[in-house]
Formats: sequence, structure tokens, C-alpha cells
Amino acid sequence: MIKLRHGLLMGLGLIWWLTKPERRDDAMSDWQGDFSHRGLHDPAAPENTEAAFQKSIEQGLGFEFDVQLTKDDQLVIHHDFDGRRSFASADRIDQLTLEKLRQKRLFQTDETIMTLEELLELSAGRVRLILEIKTEKRASHIARLVAERLDEYPGEVVIESFHPLVLWWFRRHRPEMIRGQLSYNSFKAAPSVRNFLLSHYLFNALARPHFVAHAFEDRHDCGLRLQRWLHRTPLVVYTIKNPTDYRTAKAIFSTIIFEDFLPEE
Repeated sequence: MIKLRHGLLMGLGLIWWLTKPERRDDAMSDWQGDFSHRGLHDPAAPENTEAAFQKSIEQGLGFEFDVQLTKDDQLVIHHDFDGRRSFASADRIDQLTLEKLRQKRLFQTDETIMTLEELLELSAGRVRLILEIKTEKRASHIARLVAERLDEYPGEVVIESFHPLVLWWFRRHRPEMIRGQLSYNSFKAAPSVRNFLLSHYLFNALARPHFVAHAFEDRHDCGLRLQRWLHRTPLVVYTIKNPTDYRTAKAIFSTIIFEDFLPEE
């Protein structure tokens, strides 16, 4: 019985150590509130475009956006890894140069793809930014390039990513920058060891994020409950799409990423 108890305590201790974040309550308290998802987008001002970001800035709303690399190592603002949804092409973003991407019109509008540098010039520190780094490989490489762009930026930015090695890089090389682990119940969608670890925040041992960002529809997941109740981790939720879900999310999450409606004051 004593051995069983010791084994149980050791197991619980290991779970605590693997899943714990890095405490930065003083910094994360400034990031409570609402952020538009890929800008305040609509059919005329598509997601992740200058028009959508400008609308968010005019409303005084911070926004979340996605960054990935082109074939020629340029940092561009785009969510999907390919262009099927945005410009009707199966070409991957990392298989096209910036010059080629500039020729694409996004979502059947006149909007074109932006670079990270252009977005930072547009924002100019007027609103807070949540920057998601999207990558399937070369995590340290894109992390370094993003960090170098942000080093001279005067505004407030936090980093988030599904890829724990991106966060690990920032933990080692830019520890002062606030970083967050993105997750959802990916194990349910595609069972694998990696997705189990990601869904339950077991990669926190590597990334030691300052906050976690979780899908609203998976808000009852065990991994998120551990972050909320055991570690008291600052929680970000994505993506809230109506006032009813917004009210539900406000009771759980301190930071809300929304789209398709404007939250009430």
C-alpha cells in the first residue's frame, strides 16, 4: 500500500511538472480582453488582409494573425498552408516566392498577401497583437526570423504556436517575450502520440508557455482543466462566433479571440 501511494504521488508530481507553465501573471494581466480573429474580416475585407486589420485598428481592437514562410524565406500573413481557400490553388505557401504570392488576389477581392514587416508598419503599436507562428518544419528558423523582426517593433506582441519547438526557441533566446501554447483536442480528430501530448499540454515541459490558447468547442478537455484548476494558467480561447458562446467563454477564459460579431462592451 505504501509503495502504491508513493507511486501515485510520483505520478501526480510528474504530471504537474510536465504540464506546468512559466508564471508571468504580471505580464498576462495586460492581455485580458477581446481580440479579433485575423482582423475584423468580412467578404469585402477578408481574413489576414490589410483591410481587415485596418478595420480592427480603427475600432481600437487588438487582433490575432498568422505568420508563415515563403519559398524565399519571407514572412507572410496567411493562415492555411496552401492557397485552396484563399486563392483557389493547391500550391503551398512555402513552395511559392513572395513575388509569385503578390500576384494572387485573396478571396476574390483586390486584397493581396501582406508581409509581417508591412503589418507591423500598419499597426505601429496602436493595438496589441497576437502573432501565431505556423510551421510544420524548421521551427527554430522561422522563430528566429520572427524574433528579429519584432526586436525593433515598439508595440506589444505575444507569440503563440501549435509547434512546441517554436516556443522552446523563444524560451531559450527571447525569454522576455510572452509565449503561448495553442491546442485543441487533436487526439480525438487524429489519434497519435504527438496529438495526445499536445492535447494534454504535456509539451509544456519543453515550451513552458506563459499562457495556453484552447479551442472553445474543446473547453471541457482534461488538459485544459488541469491548466485552469491545477496551474491557474492564463487562458485564451479561440474562436468565439456569437454572443451566447461569448458569455459562456467569459466565465472560463481571460482573453477571447472572436469573429463574425462584435462583443458588447
